[in-house]
Amino acid sequence: MSTESELLAAIFAHTEEDTPRLMYADWLDEQGGDSNTARAEYIRLEIALARDFPERRWSAQRAAAQKAPAALFAKYASGWYPELFGRKTILRGTKGYPQMRRGFPHQIYADAGPLLGVMERVLRLAPITSVEFRNTDTDIVYRVCAAPWAARLRKISFSAYDQPPTSWNALADAEHFGELEELVPYGGGFSPDTAERIAKANRFPKLKRFVLAPASTAETIAKLFAGPAFSGLCELSLSSRNPNFYGADGLDALAAAPALARLRKLYAAVHPNMEIVPRLARGAFWHTLEDVNLLRCGLGNDGLAQFARLAGPNFRKLELNSNDIGAPGIRALVESECFGSLSELVLWDNPIGDGGAKALAESPRAASLRALDLFSCGIGAEGIKALAESSHLSGLRALALGSNAVGAKEAKLLAAAPHLAALEQLRMGGTCSPATKKVLRARFGDRVTF
Repeated sequence: MSTESELLAAIFAHTEEDTPRLMYADWLDEQGGDSNTARAEYIRLEIALARDFPERRWSAQRAAAQKAPAALFAKYASGWYPELFGRKTILRGTKGYPQMRRGFPHQIYADAGPLLGVMERVLRLAPITSVEFRNTDTDIVYRVCAAPWAARLRKISFSAYDQPPTSWNALADAEHFGELEELVPYGGGFSPDTAERIAKANRFPKLKRFVLAPASTAETIAKLFAGPAFSGLCELSLSSRNPNFYGADGLDALAAAPALARLRKLYAAVHPNMEIVPRLARGAFWHTLEDVNLLRCGLGNDGLAQFARLAGPNFRKLELNSNDIGAPGIRALVESECFGSLSELVLWDNPIGDGGAKALAESPRAASLRALDLFSCGIGAEGIKALAESSHLSGLRALALGSNAVGAKEAKLLAAAPHLAALEQLRMGGTCSPATKKVLRARFGDRVTF
């Protein structure tokens, strides 16, 4: 029979496996007592939650499934983890709080300086694999990169200073990042020499997700992705409030980067940059992308029409929040080859209006959609009617219509919609009248949220 220390050692050694956690739950049941049996139930419920809702996206079903483990955690957590959740937590002063997943703490956000003082103790207490270090300076980066305990982590995120700019030189010397899968250096800047050293050193050979947020020139970008360090990337994020970080030359450097050939997901929040689509479309990775999120990039109708012309057939998810897209842009999108392959389309905060809603509803290619987010899109009665009556949207599982002109009349159209029977989630926001809520509740029950 395994001891508790042996079972916990197995959990710490195999953080992505459920079996050691379930074995520990069985052991807790054998010990008896309210706290032990509650913890065993909590672990099993959390594992079931992770399996049933792997994307951790909100839904009525997920919210309902969270209630039981949340109640157990609220009642017993301070006893299960007194040093992390008790009154005398070792995290006091760090402004940190662990996040739970699959029955155990797995992630922590905290101020970097105070957290480093207790990091080894935290990692002995829980199978933490993800840490975000806030208020990071150059010294903090060096200390984390030199720490043997970093070998336990799969994700490291730094929120760093721009003035004076935090240096990322230490990433080229990080001896314990061999298991790292996600790296987020936010702020500071990459110099060409730093970029070249990081690329050649290849200190994170298992890296799959990377955020390019530090200030970077075209030369820096070219050198950063010229070596082997990022050749296994599946996801790349470009995030900056300064569009000059990713000028035309920088985007060309990304498109030409040999290390990015395996990209499947691209997230770009560049404010704004109309060059982003035509420049990146030259990259070898463009036609293998499956998930694209362009946030506040200033696309407009012309930019979306250009995207639709250049997009390949492999796109499955497209997010275009806050891009000033109207009905003409939507018409260009629905006529494109890529629209027929999309399973998820997010158009939050774009003035597509009734014309855009009609274009979506009337397109036979919309049949592939499973999730459609039209939050705050200026849609009125005619657009709601078109969506409600569209047979092409019968495959939808999730629909968001909050902050549009949905009154009692429009609610009745949705409630009577013959093709929304498969809908699992209808998100309406908090502006609906009591009469509207009553009509939608009668049809969709707890599948609708306000």
